[in-house]
Parts: sequence; structure tokens; C-alpha cells
Amino acid sequence: MSLTSLPNSLIQIDKILVDFSAMRIKRAGTWHKVESKQLILLALLIEQQGQAISRDELLDKIWPNVIVSDNSLSKLVTQLRKTIGDDRNDQGIIRTVPRVGYQLIATATHLEHKAASFKQQNVAIVGALCLMLGGLFSLLLSHLSKPYALGDDYTERRITQRGGVEQGASFSNDGRYMVFNYRAIGKSNTDLAVMDLQQHISHVIKNANYSEQRGVFSPDQKWLAYIRNDALQCNIRVISTASAIETWRLSLDSKLADCPSGLHKMALSWPQDNLLIAHFNHSVVRYSLNFEPFPRADDSPNVIVENVDELSVTNNQLFTLNTETNTVEKRDFHGKLLTTLSHEERGIKKLAADNNTLWLVSNKLAFYKHNKRIGAMNIEGGDIDEISINRKNGDILLSKSQSNTGLFSISSNRVEQLGSSMNAVRAPVVSHTGNKYAFLTLNKRSNKADVWLSHVNSDSVQFITSLSNSNVPELMSFSPNGNFLLLGYLDSHLSLIDLTTKNSITMAQGQFDNVYWQKEGDGVFYAKNDDNSSNNWYFDLSTGLAQPNAQTLALDFMLANKEYRTLMTTGFRNYANHVAKYLAERVFDPLLIDNILPSSQLFTPYVYRDGIYFMVKKGETLLLFNYQFESQEYHEVTDLSQFSNAPNHTLTITSSHDGEVVLVNLVDNLQSDLVLISKTTAN
Repeated sequence: MSLTSLPNSLIQIDKILVDFSAMRIKRAGTWHKVESKQLILLALLIEQQGQAISRDELLDKIWPNVIVSDNSLSKLVTQLRKTIGDDRNDQGIIRTVPRVGYQLIATATHLEHKAASFKQQNVAIVGALCLMLGGLFSLLLSHLSKPYALGDDYTERRITQRGGVEQGASFSNDGRYMVFNYRAIGKSNTDLAVMDLQQHISHVIKNANYSEQRGVFSPDQKWLAYIRNDALQCNIRVISTASAIETWRLSLDSKLADCPSGLHKMALSWPQDNLLIAHFNHSVVRYSLNFEPFPRADDSPNVIVENVDELSVTNNQLFTLNTETNTVEKRDFHGKLLTTLSHEERGIKKLAADNNTLWLVSNKLAFYKHNKRIGAMNIEGGDIDEISINRKNGDILLSKSQSNTGLFSISSNRVEQLGSSMNAVRAPVVSHTGNKYAFLTLNKRSNKADVWLSHVNSDSVQFITSLSNSNVPELMSFSPNGNFLLLGYLDSHLSLIDLTTKNSITMAQGQFDNVYWQKEGDGVFYAKNDDNSSNNWYFDLSTGLAQPNAQTLALDFMLANKEYRTLMTTGFRNYANHVAKYLAERVFDPLLIDNILPSSQLFTPYVYRDGIYFMVKKGETLLLFNYQFESQEYHEVTDLSQFSNAPNHTLTITSSHDGEVVLVNLVDNLQSDLVLISKTTAN
């Protein structure tokens, strides 16, 4: 039942009376006005009275065509409970169904209209009027739910067109200059360039045999700091920009400070004269600067915030993003939390802030002002890798990229692509015997991930099934006999696909850890976390039933025992981090040690029977290594520097149980341009 098809606008639920037409609720003898989305939520619960409605369905119907966070629904339910007087602990009207959604458990009764004593023709007229009012009300609610489109207020202009990758852009305080880094096609190092936005001319400032990137101007625009990051070093450097732009490339550079090696995510901000803020991997670092007798930073910078995926810095505050929790926080320059910002976006990837304005990037580009959502615009022409603000005029600068994420077979003397380069291949996995492999492709039209199966010595690819969403599971593993494929979202559910029948079942729902195969491949062991306690389970493939089981094996035990390594999966919490730490304790090359852990965030290491395949990124150099358990030795398999690093997601290494068949997920033909979004009318 929808709002437009309710037989009467008056609904009795428990001790409350709901008048949808007047948008009010009567409780304890008093009428209360109700916000439209609360009524939409209540109508949906009435429509499926007694049945649990999933959170996804509620989000889609209450906020159609708008991306909002799960937190928005939780807040709305809390508000509705407060309005109708439903205690969240007793839950006498609306029940929370764990890991599913919500359910109306009170009885909803449609009351007779006060005009029921009218003659039949009058009743018909009143009914028609009610339907008409309901239709108008539905249109009103639809309008209230519809997002404001920003497309008419902004124009888009691509300001770079060269082949290669252009990223890391930031503006000078006066808005005239834009500094960015550029990597040409086939080149492994990045150059530092500055564009004069008045003259529309670019000047290459640094083009040595280093990767020089992430430039940022000082507040007075007399200095330009940047990061030099390569296989041997990482340091923050500075040059003078007090003269004409044509002479900047001639300025001598000097080192401000050292920075950690093994960086895969980095950024600089210079908000105040004597303060430099850096974002290294997932940590925010504060440097104090001194300009006498020459520019330099203090020797002991402070890590002020950790677990930060994206950072935006204004002249007096930090805005941090944690993508796992989808949380945006405002902090001071010492890292102290000031407030957690409310928003309606789901799956935020990037952010840019300027005092009272905030831009958030998910699958849309959303704009907030004074913590209120103004509207959003669609993202077209590529993925947004980065976003920055020209604080002089409010222009938005995007780095838009397009690339192919392909699957490659690796050996010591060749790198061969498997399958089409048109598909975005993700999460490949090889069977134990090495005769077949499976992988996912992301279907942007259906917003779902498709599962495919192929044989190593065949060009044919077999479609298996479509998953319920486009999210890539943390776990994808063949059973030892190769007949089943295990998929796992460790925070929601485990699924099993029969590769013969293509049937898929959900093994269990909840939060999981320690997922691995039974030794003969007849079932799956897993730990299920409920209410901060862990219960061990075993799923029997022959019966399709799960039962409690005492067995559980730790990751360290499986790494140490050869017979259990091939039963391992990536279904262990912090799998990549754990394996990387294991390697870092056994790899003694000083050029590799500091790079192993951060590189594991780009490429998930893979454990097979006799060793571990792992990728190391040193500067812009990308190397595949093989560690052997028995000899405790390691060697370089191949140099993969001709491929790009993943812009927005972790890539995969996989092999057969004997390590002979090796497949790697790689980004090929990455192209990135800078796009300026300019305001044309007042918001």
C-alpha cells in the first residue's frame, strides 16, 4: 500500500492516530505536526505490516535517486519513534530486525471517515477527493524527496588534455596559480608543473629523474613545497616563488624534512606561515616551520590523527574522512575532534572543504553549506580521483581518470593479459590445481558485480551469476576440489556458489573472521561474531547445514604449517596487514622493509603452499616478489612498473597451491585530466 492508495487518510496504530492528509499525528490527546519523510517511512511500514523491510529498500524508497548514508535512516527511525512515543528499548510499535531492517509489529487499523453517513454518491465524491488529495500529497512528498540539481549552477571545463596522468593539484591563495604533478605515458617518474590560470600557460618546474609531486604554496605565495618520493628516498622540499613564474624552475631547492618511505597516499597543505600539514598513508602529520636562516621544519613532526583516508585543510581547521565508517569529522590543528558532521551521502570517497562549505564525492558530487545539503550533480566522463577548492572564487578542481583494470598472467619472462581489456576485472582467484580461475567484473549499468569462470588454457569465459551489489567481497576462494566458490562480505554474509549448477546460497549472515576450508574440502570453518562474542561454526557442503564447532585455527598457525596453507582464505580480519608484518620480520633488504606494509594496502599478498607472493612499490617502481617458507629466501619475479597503481581500490595477487600459476590484477592505460567546475549563478 502506498500513500496514494490508502483507502482512508486516518490510521489507528496502537494508541496513536495518523492523519496523512494533514501531515499530523495525534498522541495523548494532542495533535503533532510530522515531517514528510517520517510519514513516508510510516506508510511503508504500514504497507508491509508485520513483515521486515530491508534497510536498502527503505533507503531507495524514502530517498529515491539520492545517495544517503545508513545513518540517515537510523536517525529517521529514531525521530519517528520519538514522534509516536515508541520506546526504542520496548519497541512496542516498530521493531528493529538485526542485520535486516525494520518491522511494524503493532496493528494498523483503517478508520471509517466521519462522512460515512453521507449518501452513496457523496461517499463516492469524498473518496475521489481523498484520492486526489492523496495524489497531490504524494507529488509533494516526491518533490520534497527529490534532490536539488547543481548542474545548472556550474559549468565544467577540462583544463588539461595531455596523455598521461595529471593529479595532485592545489591553488595559490590568490587563486591565480595551480600546481600539479604530471606523469607522461610510459614514464615512471612524475614532473611538477604550475599553471597560470590567467594566461592559461603551464610551466614545468621540476623534471629531474625523481618523482616530484603534491606541490603546495605557502600562504604568502613566496614558497612552494612538494614531496620528492622515489625508490631511495622521501623528503619534503621547498623552492622560492617570490620572483616571476618563468624563473621558478631555476630556483634552488632545499630539504624541509624527511618523510616516511613506502608511501602510497600523500598530500601536503600549508595553512599558516609556520605550519605544514602532511597526509601520509592514513596518518596526519604536523610540521612546525622556521625560515631563519633558511626554510626548514622541526626534526620531530607530530602525528596528530590516525586512520584518516582523505584530508582537506582550511586556514584554521582539518576535515578528515574515514571511508570505512563513512564519517566526516572537523578537527583543530592539534588533531582534537571538534565535531562529527552530519550528511546524507553513502560511500564517500573524497572530500574538499573551505570554512563553511563542503564537497563530498561518492557516485555523485554533493555540496553542503553551513552543514546543510544544498544539492548534488552527477559525475560523468570518468572517476574522480581527487578534488580541491580554489578558495579565492569557489571553483572546484577535479582529477578525472579512466583506466582498464585487467587480469595478467605472470612468469619470470613474460606478462600476458587474460581476457578483454574492456572489463573492470576485480578479485581474481586461481583454483588449487591451477587449471581454472574466477573473477568479478563490475557492471555499471546494473550496478552489480558479475562472477565469471575460465580455464587457464582456454580463451572461453563462462558467466556464473550476478551478485546482489557492486561491492567487491573481501573473500573469494575455490574449494580444494574446485567445485565450489566461496564469497564473503565479512561484515554481512558468506555465500557459496556451486560451479556445476551455478546455484548460489547464503551460508550465514553476520560478522565473520577466521574463514577457511576443511582439510578435505568438504566444508567451511568460520568464526561468527555476535554481541562482542565469537562462536565457531562449520558449514557442511554435502548437507548444506551449519552447526557449532569447537575448531578454530589462527592465521599464524596456518602460516607455520604447510598442510594448512592451501586451506587459508582472505577471510581473516586484517589478513593483508598480518601477512605483510610476517614478511617484514623476515625480509632484511632495507629498501624493501619499509615498503612491504604500505604496499600490501595496494596489492593483497597471497599465501600458497610453499611461499608468499607480494608486491612492493618503491617510489613509482612496482616489483613482484616471491618469499619461500622453507629457505626463508625471497627473489624478484618481475618488474611491473609499466602498469599504474590502483587509483581507488586494492588489487589482487593469486596463484595455484603450488605457486606455478600466478595471476595479478593490474591497472593498465590510466589516463587522468584536470577539470575545473566553475560557479555560474548564486546558490
